[in-house]
Amino acid sequence: MVSGERQAEIIYEDDFILAFYGLHFCAPVHALVIPKIIKNVMDLTTTDEHCI
Repeated sequence: MVSGERQAEIIYEDDFILAFYGLHFCAPVHALVIPKIIKNVMDLTTTDEHCI
């Protein structure tokens, strides 16, 4: 989704996250929020608040 290889109805996007409606969902509203920056949780610092 982030690379644009698959179509999705994007709800929100910025430099850090991408939110979109799921393609195959069972609930009336099913959204996925994924990070664009992948970090190990143990390596996060206070400067990485945007990743949480």
